[in-house]
Amino acid sequence: MTCYEILWQIGNDELRSRIAELQKELENASRLAGERKIEEEKLHRRVVKLQKKLDSKKAQWRKEKEKLHRRVAELQKKLNYKKALKLALKVIREFDEDGQVGLKNKMDGEVELKNETNAIHQDMKEKDKHIEHLESLTSILTAKDRKSNDELQEARKELINVSNIIFSFLR
Repeated sequence: MTCYEILWQIGNDELRSRIAELQKELENASRLAGERKIEEEKLHRRVVKLQKKLDSKKAQWRKEKEKLHRRVAELQKKLNYKKALKLALKVIREFDEDGQVGLKNKMDGEVELKNETNAIHQDMKEKDKHIEHLESLTSILTAKDRKSNDELQEARKELINVSNIIFSFLR
């Protein structure tokens, strides 16, 4: 065997060794990319599921909010009507000796209706806060989904680059 043949053989052994290393790296990168894609798909399905749940809750809360608004308006009408009736009755009943009208301070029914109205408004505020919280969670999950997708794309590009290097050695 000549000196050139020995150098050729050594070069081929190193090249084969390097190709084997690159093939292992390629297999590892392919496995990682596959795992990443599966995780991304799971995360995406979870985001979609949460978005549907959020949309459903929003619709439900909107209906409930509209119902509560109607109830508040109805109670306000009842309160106004009741006030007017009581005031008219008091005016008729409470003339003193000088012909002056004497009115009492507050009506019991008015206080109850105001308390119920305030409770309904408080409930609506809590539901609005809950909706905002769910929307922030959705935006966080969407951001994580995008980040995961970006990382997957980077891994894919690196995999392509490693593949190109291996194929250039094989040519």
